[in-house]
Amino acid sequence: MAHEKKAELVNSITAANPTTFDQLFLFILFSKEYLMKAERPKNFEEAFFNIAGRIQWVPYDHFFQDLAYPYPSGFPTLKNMGQAPLTYKLGRFPEVPLDSLSFSYYHKAVRERLLIDLKTDASNTADGGWQKDFINVLLQGDDFIHYLFLSVLSRKATAQELQVLNDAIVKRKYQTNREGQAMIVLDYLSRLAELYTFVAVQ
Repeated sequence: MAHEKKAELVNSITAANPTTFDQLFLFILFSKEYLMKAERPKNFEEAFFNIAGRIQWVPYDHFFQDLAYPYPSGFPTLKNMGQAPLTYKLGRFPEVPLDSLSFSYYHKAVRERLLIDLKTDASNTADGGWQKDFINVLLQGDDFIHYLFLSVLSRKATAQELQVLNDAIVKRKYQTNREGQAMIVLDYLSRLAELYTFVAVQ
């Protein structure tokens, strides 16, 4: 952001005369500039838990413990992503690390622990993932694909995406397999850059 634009924002906040930190943060977080004009990578929590709430995802028993585990493991941890809390000088780097290794762990967690992780045993607390109720909707074909896009990305699929995804569904013979269709679409969505970034509203 240009220095002049920053100064303009600071002046608009000070003109409102905030007297507490709560007021100061409210002016910033609910400003049009922050909500609609900001373009930046999402941190893990912003991407993961936003989607999790919309697709009826539930964690398995030790999910949060595994996520915060500070040592290398098979599970992608916040430390592997370069986003470990309360570890760096002031808690966390201000920018989301997007080097190849950090982002590969970030993508792996979103893809494998959220989007293509179906909870198959409702009574087993060691089994996490999105629940079958998420795809138990009265939609078929393109409408079902649009539903998944809207749930994850808040937009509909493009005509080209519909063609590619429908071709993949037919090729795999998943025309009557709702779970299979969802897995193909959600796997595709896990690979889109827009899932990991805030894009300014034009």
